[in-house]
Amino acid sequence: MELNRIEQLTDLPFILVSGQARSGTTILTRAMAHHPAVLSNGLESTWLRDLLELLHANLDDESRMRQCLVEPERFAAIFREAAFQILFPQEIWPDQVPQAVSTFSSLKQDVFPRLRDLLPRVKLLNIVRNGIEVVSSRMRHRAIGQLPFERHCRAWSRAVDVVQWAEGDPFFKLVRHEQLLAEQSPGLFREIQQWAGLDASDDCHQFVEQNLINTTSGPDDSIQRPAQLAGRAERWRDWTSEQQTVFQQICGPAMDYFGYPIPW
Repeated sequence: MELNRIEQLTDLPFILVSGQARSGTTILTRAMAHHPAVLSNGLESTWLRDLLELLHANLDDESRMRQCLVEPERFAAIFREAAFQILFPQEIWPDQVPQAVSTFSSLKQDVFPRLRDLLPRVKLLNIVRNGIEVVSSRMRHRAIGQLPFERHCRAWSRAVDVVQWAEGDPFFKLVRHEQLLAEQSPGLFREIQQWAGLDASDDCHQFVEQNLINTTSGPDDSIQRPAQLAGRAERWRDWTSEQQTVFQQICGPAMDYFGYPIPW
């Protein structure tokens, strides 16, 4: 069947990868893009989140909707069409209709209620990583590394928001970063594919095994193997006692929620 109308894409499952920065979002986004039946733009952006915020601001404001000449359902549909036209322009459409589309966008708590208004067939694939590793990675990142330590902690502590909101709902699946580093990876991606309604493929986990990407420093496509990443949970030993206290105060509840121990 020729893929010649945007409506064919909007009817497909939408695999939305999400998670806090430095949690493995890049590798998971690219792994899903390697499934032969998934149309992905391979990008990580906040654009979809920004669109959700705009949709939320209008749909939840009665005065704004009274100024609108279309019903709320059509209003949301117009936003949906715009999202697909920007995220998946015709230039990247495959010859055959895919089984799903996919991209990455970080999310904020205030847009959660409108997620399925914008994307009725969304499949939310959220990745989390040990907060100690994430904060340590953020501190070493060339772009955000200069932010105060407390900002890094607060950023990771929000990882719990989307999980608490969506956990238990069939449209949601939680992935842990450590699953990508272990022999669990093939089984993990089989689960993801079944959950997303995709045909089985080894391409996703094989991509992870060959290209575990971490861009804390060095070239954008620098590759780190599992053995190289395994020691990163020990980076807290470089923290001051004050930093350890701040981390425990801000991130302690989320660490408990995810079952990650605080080793000091």
